Amino acid sequence: MRAATAADPDRGGGLGLEAALWRAVAVYRTAALGYAAVLIVKNSGGYAHPAGGWAVLAVMTGWTVAAWLLFRDPRRGGPALLAADMAVAAGCVIATAWVESVEGIVAGRPTLPVSWVAAPSWRGPWWAAAASASPPPGSSRWRTCWSTSSPGRPARSTAAPSTASCC
Repeated sequence: MRAATAADPDRGGGLGLEAALWRAVAVYRTAALGYAAVLIVKNSGGYAHPAGGWAVLAVMTGWTVAAWLLFRDPRRGGPALLAADMAVAAGCVIATAWVESVEGIVAGRPTLPVSWVAAPSWRGPWWAAAASASPPPGSSRWRTCWSTSSPGRPARSTAAPSTASCC
């Protein structure tokens, strides 16, 4: 039995392009988690439900560790794992509406996970990437971006009147 080498991807030692890309995504996810943690620490005093912010951060941390382990093996990266990854990311974004104060939302503070939610966009079919990159339906960003008062012109959101830019 020979040892695995970098040139032998079938024996677990491969450094193929896909493996390198997924390592980069894992590093990105970890860096984005750090950024989200800094913002949650900074903004938690202004949250309507500060404990919810810490709970979302705990979920993000746990899922980041799980993703490091689960996505290591390319054979595990099927539709069920991608769906779970996207569900966790979407849940963290949607939780912002409950955790954040109305004033924070109107002021344009970011969602709790900030850019951490982009990691699932980089795996799977095009429609999954588009769905995970889009604002959740019903959010003020979604209404601002996709509602139009006249053809081709974004309408202002009724939920967040100061939101003039799109996405």
